[in-house]
Amino acid sequence: MDVANIQSLNECKKDSGKSVFYEISEKYNKQNSCESDVDSELIFVIPFNSRVKILSVSVLSYSGFEAQTI
Repeated sequence: MDVANIQSLNECKKDSGKSVFYEISEKYNKQNSCESDVDSELIFVIPFNSRVKILSVSVLSYSGFEAQTI
């Protein structure tokens, strides 16, 4: 994954979308978050350095900030 070139649309804070892609050991770090400034949608463009096969995607939400739909 080319983290430096990840783009996120509708983010409140510039480049905060890059902070939500991290190593598994950091998954409960609440500083790694991204919020939408317009509506309930966040759109990520994630470039990869080589061909990949994505087997799963994990989306975590902190108490009180759960999305109504995913």
